[in-house]
Amino acid sequence: MPLSRDADYVSYLYTCNRCRSCAADATPERRPVCPSYERFGFFAYSGGGKGYVAQGILEGKVKPSAEALEVAMNCLLCDACGSFCPPGFDTRAFIRDLRDHLVGSGLTLNEKHRELLDLARSGSPWGEKVEIAKFPAFTGGEELLVFAGCREGARGEVRAALERILAAAGVSWGILENEPCCGAPLLDLGDRAGFERLAARNIELFNASGAARVLTLCPHCAAALTQDYFPVGELGVEAVSLPRLLAELLEAGRLAPAAGKSFRATFHDPCRLARTLEEGEESRTILDALPGVARVEMDRSGKSSWCCGSGAWAAEIVPDLSRFTARQRVAEAGKTGADCIVTACSYCTASLRQAAGGRLRVAHLAEVLADRVTVPKPKKGKARLRRTGSIPG
Repeated sequence: MPLSRDADYVSYLYTCNRCRSCAADATPERRPVCPSYERFGFFAYSGGGKGYVAQGILEGKVKPSAEALEVAMNCLLCDACGSFCPPGFDTRAFIRDLRDHLVGSGLTLNEKHRELLDLARSGSPWGEKVEIAKFPAFTGGEELLVFAGCREGARGEVRAALERILAAAGVSWGILENEPCCGAPLLDLGDRAGFERLAARNIELFNASGAARVLTLCPHCAAALTQDYFPVGELGVEAVSLPRLLAELLEAGRLAPAAGKSFRATFHDPCRLARTLEEGEESRTILDALPGVARVEMDRSGKSSWCCGSGAWAAEIVPDLSRFTARQRVAEAGKTGADCIVTACSYCTASLRQAAGGRLRVAHLAEVLADRVTVPKPKKGKARLRRTGSIPG
């Protein structure tokens, strides 16, 4: 809902005592977890500080302004603040509603913000549509409906790895014709009404597809379908993240990774996986199952993980905050002695690769696994992938 006294989080806005637990984790060292607070150093940029801005607007003490939007948009929506707030602020909810209120008042942060809003409202923030011809079509008889998402549909960053893995596991799959965006960009950019309209259409589309499970390649899509859609309507299809599916395939014996070149890997937790979905262990289980891969942990991992810097379109809208965050994460990864940063989000992969500048390899989890699986040769006269039963859920 828009910023309102009727929202579930309003009671929390009045309990904040500026303890700044939203800016650091619960360890004795109180390691920084909020990039915005760490970068700017003012309480207003912390999760609690944004709550004070929202409270001021509700009380009529703060008017929509460029300054308020500056605070609201200099945030990665990484949800670290919500993970460590003692009274349990639903920080992402009120920050999104704060953005919605300010954007609804006619404000945008800069030209890039306006451009992304216009593109997302017209179908995709990438300005491109999923090229359906490059993907198998979902007809209803396949084992898995794949939701590519607007980024993967436009850029195809993990498509080859996905195809290799699903072929090795004998999973038949396809995507929907004219696949839509999940709508999460609109929610993050400040257009909740636009998100809700798109979510309602998508729920109807998925429920009519005949699919039992939908695989989301992007953690942001996974969080949208499993959590953000809930207030809009009932999604009758089980949405599963890519790491969760891959872990299931390994556990079921449908994938048998072979030995490969040995290297040390450190896993970077995508914020939507580790905090929103609480699915941090699946990716580590996959890495631990790969012969020759030795996993080492960064100081901040799991719910304490430091963001990659590209959350909530920060790389485009607030690039200074994005670069600051990404460089810190790459430096932290370098201290582990790892040869490679592995992550499970294309946004994270791109952000960390740019920050690493070739000094440290960055790879998507699907790419690492795909390099170690064997695809059976297709039987003569068989074009479709062989089905081997339902993936355990």
